[in-house]
Amino acid sequence: MDRKIIVSLVRQILEKEFKSPEKRRIHEYADRLNYACPVCQDSKDDRKKRGNLYLNRLYHICFNCGSKMTLDRLCRQFDLSMDPSTKLEMVEYLNSQIQVSDYQDEMDEFDFSALVSMGDLERVLSSRDHGISDFRPVRAGGPVSAYLSDRMITGNMRDNIYEARYWFGTHSYEDIMCLLNRRGDRVISMQIRNLKSGKRRMFKIYNYEALRKWVLPAESEELDVNTLVTLNKLSYYFNIFNVDFSREITIFEGYLDSLFFPNSIGVIGVNTSMKFLEVNSGLSIRYFFDNDAAGHRKAEQKLTQGFSVFLWKKLFDFVVAMKPASDPYRLMHRISKVKDLNELRTVSGDTFPKLGLEEHFSADAFDISYIPKRIPTHGGNRSEFR
Repeated sequence: MDRKIIVSLVRQILEKEFKSPEKRRIHEYADRLNYACPVCQDSKDDRKKRGNLYLNRLYHICFNCGSKMTLDRLCRQFDLSMDPSTKLEMVEYLNSQIQVSDYQDEMDEFDFSALVSMGDLERVLSSRDHGISDFRPVRAGGPVSAYLSDRMITGNMRDNIYEARYWFGTHSYEDIMCLLNRRGDRVISMQIRNLKSGKRRMFKIYNYEALRKWVLPAESEELDVNTLVTLNKLSYYFNIFNVDFSREITIFEGYLDSLFFPNSIGVIGVNTSMKFLEVNSGLSIRYFFDNDAAGHRKAEQKLTQGFSVFLWKKLFDFVVAMKPASDPYRLMHRISKVKDLNELRTVSGDTFPKLGLEEHFSADAFDISYIPKRIPTHGGNRSEFR
């Protein structure tokens, strides 16, 4: 965002509040703007300037009155409106700047009431207004329940999974599962998926902004830009409000895989940007990518960047050594067709706890040899795990 625009916004506020040229003066630094605080009027000494706007987050802090707010909210407080192009530029700027480290200290005190309530979401999705109806917890015996049971997703693993109908026009629909990114009865985002595979598979993500517009259309504009950008970013990290940030966090390509691993986050595909979690966060994170070409490329990238990644080949070597076979190469060929953790859990059955998955992560660059350049076609006999 053009620095001149930011300075101009602050200057307009100061010119509204102060008559003194010195009070209106702005000191510019590399990381912030320094000015007389318009909230408390600062000091009788016109030279005192204890208001600061930090440019990385466009966040105002006064070291006299203690006021803290975003530039967007500061403008609103002094009835200064931004034209749509300026607001859009601010959104794009913040989207490139804000990382989880900017809000990590505030996570424990996060106001979850700002999120969408389950009651409101259930009310909105009880009709077809948004192409979705019959939104409810997964029913025993229904198609979504059968789909999840086939993948050994049972009991409280379904707490954040609902079922619904997705409509094509007025007469045709298909059953879908709704994956909820929430904490308690407050929802930040939702992903819907049908029950098909391959080219017939469908999924959509509804971020915080989309859900908010569904349930509170008249109030959507009241949210300040910083909060909106941050919540939209968090929308793509499923289970982020429930992990323990003081422990190691495992990141999966999808939410269903993350259900089988403690303290984990599921994103919305291998190409989801992880910059939001990685940059200056101090978090201990590692990656568990799928066993396919895209997952291998991403695992190689993260390993060379110094992150710990799950090594499928290391697991397969362990399985072959653990289970003597007359033809170990044939066994390796069969088990290497397993695509992801959900499939691994399904085919391994009772032996799953014995696989020692924790032992097959590595941050050692020399272990890049475990990452194949290409993988075999999926499918085939999976019974060798049993």
